[in-house]
Amino acid sequence: CTGGGLWSYSLGWRFNGQSGSQFRTIMAYAPGNRIDYFSNPRVNYDARPTGVTIGQVNEADNATTINDTWQTISSFRCNRGAVPQSDCDANGSVDALDIAFGLGSDCDGDGALDECGFSASQPCTTNAARTFCPAGIVSSKRNPAPATSDYFGQSVGCSATVAAVGAPGDDDRGSFAGKAAIYERTGEVWAYAGTVYAPDAAASAQFGASLAVDRDLVLVGASAANAAGIPTGRVYVFARTSVGWSVVQTIECPMPTYGDLFGDKMLVRDGLLLISARGNRPNGVASAGAVFVFEREGNAFAFRQRITAPTPQTQALFGFSIATDGARLVVATPYETSGTTMTGAAYVYTRVDGTWALETRLQGPSQQSRFGSSVAIDGERLVVGASGDTYAGYEAGAVYTFRFTGSWNATTVLRPSMNSDRTRLGNGVALSGSRLLASTKPDQSATGVTTLFLEQGVDWIRQSTQYSGNALFMQRDFGMVGAPYSDELAVDSGAARIIRWASDCNGNGMPDRCDIDLGAASDTNGNGIPDACGELIYDLDGNGSVDFGDVSLVLLNMGVCPAPCPYDFSGDGLVDPGDLSLLLLQFG
Repeated sequence: CTGGGLWSYSLGWRFNGQSGSQFRTIMAYAPGNRIDYFSNPRVNYDARPTGVTIGQVNEADNATTINDTWQTISSFRCNRGAVPQSDCDANGSVDALDIAFGLGSDCDGDGALDECGFSASQPCTTNAARTFCPAGIVSSKRNPAPATSDYFGQSVGCSATVAAVGAPGDDDRGSFAGKAAIYERTGEVWAYAGTVYAPDAAASAQFGASLAVDRDLVLVGASAANAAGIPTGRVYVFARTSVGWSVVQTIECPMPTYGDLFGDKMLVRDGLLLISARGNRPNGVASAGAVFVFEREGNAFAFRQRITAPTPQTQALFGFSIATDGARLVVATPYETSGTTMTGAAYVYTRVDGTWALETRLQGPSQQSRFGSSVAIDGERLVVGASGDTYAGYEAGAVYTFRFTGSWNATTVLRPSMNSDRTRLGNGVALSGSRLLASTKPDQSATGVTTLFLEQGVDWIRQSTQYSGNALFMQRDFGMVGAPYSDELAVDSGAARIIRWASDCNGNGMPDRCDIDLGAASDTNGNGIPDACGELIYDLDGNGSVDFGDVSLVLLNMGVCPAPCPYDFSGDGLVDPGDLSLLLLQFG
């Protein structure tokens, strides 16, 4: 009962109405607000035709298709079997729809949500848990105490065993005082472990505007919190105690000015903490912005350095987006100007004698593209979102990719299809090895969609996998997608997805997470990778060192390499230059 369109014009249509909003008819794919119309150039919606006349470019007229085939359709019968009814997570939507709309996963292809068969006490006993699924295993989390405009999912972050979701609009302790929910993983189950609030909660503080998870610590930002009556922002560090999750440190802005928005964005990687303050005023320059660097010492973080733009500019918002892989920092300023043109920029820093020093500046290619809306880095790969890019339409957006080969060089640009006005691709990006997530943000109150890309050579190939939401986090085999504008329980109450991919660093045919969960491998640093792999996976010929013999094995196996594949260190199904680079880092 499936097939392509009968005629070339048997298609849905996506268009921009007179109001500027984007719409799509029945049988047209997202983005766009769905309307209950078949494409028809003779019928208008929001003062614009809902189709394209037959014979013109992009012809779309499903009304004519229906008129010409109604007798065939009315007499057609198809035995399609039982209609799917299962709703194993009891969210009011059948599993098939949850899978189709990126609210869950079906890695074993049995038509049911993977997470419904998972066990806390008996991990890795299901086919879904043991499979190497490119889309990852998805576990959806809805607001535990939903209310309108909570924006649960505005910020997300996780480690291998702890996940957190921020809801800066929550009103439990005052209007927009905010909250954050914490989840802990036992076996394959992410269980709700409680909700945390600022100990000095206040209205409009927006606790949960940002957050980060460092192994067993959860950090939550309240970017609008007051200090001595001045709105500067604050960050709270929570640790698991005998009575639940409790505050063990409060981090104030080390160099406060006014309206700093300290804690607006936050990121932690292996004990290295970045906190942005895009409203900070270095040298008195209004909203020039700054990023503050901290390092973990026990259950606390110590301030190390403030980073500002080499030449601070008014309203440039340095720190609007930030990224680190531990070896480099990236700080973006999407409103920075070059001459009189607002191009945006991304600054890359490396550590020199214990201090972070500027390595290079990447400038946006076009005016008002908001180059730097989002950034991500992992090793020799770097991506920059430009949500205002206009090549494919007004604010259609784009993602610019770079590779380090002695210097940072542009490789490719990812864009939506033409005429994708207000899609805003690049609103968010996240990167782990050869895996890239990029999100859209069609308008202020839209949930947005996140798409998975996989690297092949210098290109990033769009996958069919999509997740509902636009706030992103990814590190190694764990990721999250926040959907703060989801209406699943109340208008804008929000939701989040936790995603686990599968690597096999020791080549034993079992996902690394299963080796760890079943006790076959240790993971003392809590990064989701067996400890032994840090020492052994690169010694492919087993001679006790990483040498030219191992390089030769990687070169001989370049190309597609399905898991388990000992030469595919990044776990993306390909042996490519990225894997060779990872090996060379361990050479000797």
